[in-house]
Amino acid sequence: MAKLNFYDTDAVKAFVLNILIENAELKSDLDYEKKCSNDWFDRYKKADQQVKDLEAKVTTLEGGSENE
Repeated sequence: MAKLNFYDTDAVKAFVLNILIENAELKSDLDYEKKCSNDWFDRYKKADQQVKDLEAKVTTLEGGSENE
């Protein structure tokens, strides 16, 4: 990283602006990753509930008749 001359106000402004832009981009990326993670977990919970429901139906169907 280049040395920053604090007496050069334009350079300081550019440096601070660059940091602010990078932070905004990082926040945007983090928000996107959180959304993706939450979406994945919600899909997992839904699929897991469907599996449990199907297992309960199978258990009900298997125990329904003793003649077979």
